[in-house]
Amino acid sequence: MYWCQRDSVFARIIEGRRVGACSFGAQWLFKKMTGRERRRLDVLHMMTVKDRLRVIAARFAFNFGAIATFALGGLGPLLGLDWDPARREMVLSVLTVCVVVWAAVAAGDLLMAPNDERFRIIPMDTVAARFWCRRLTLFTGWFALVWVIPPTGEEGFRLIAMADAVQRTLRLS
Repeated sequence: MYWCQRDSVFARIIEGRRVGACSFGAQWLFKKMTGRERRRLDVLHMMTVKDRLRVIAARFAFNFGAIATFALGGLGPLLGLDWDPARREMVLSVLTVCVVVWAAVAAGDLLMAPNDERFRIIPMDTVAARFWCRRLTLFTGWFALVWVIPPTGEEGFRLIAMADAVQRTLRLS
């Protein structure tokens, strides 16, 4: 049976799902373990600037920890499975794009805090904070996607054309 052989498309899909399951599972476990502390940070009273900065730094540390957990959870099976170099590079590229996009989300949440004005570092209203946080995420995701696309070959040109279509759709240029 071809579908259960090591190099079949089905086996590749299963291996890719393992990496995704380990990444998202590790992140879910981290968020589950730190959920009580995160909720406690949201209700703390911030009387001084020092208190406010401590809470903002702790929220950013929790976000960064979730990103690091996702990356390490994905690297475990990536390094543990016996893959050919091209497939390993492709999965590592997808993992890199995910980590870069989530780092942009964490940076936007740190600076603009679109969901809560108390944690906002850059002074702006909520609508503008949501707008710029989304734009920062979209631009960073587009940049990361184009950065990991191989520049040669027919598939590389096709992916670059798709990224250009996304750019035009998002009106980032």
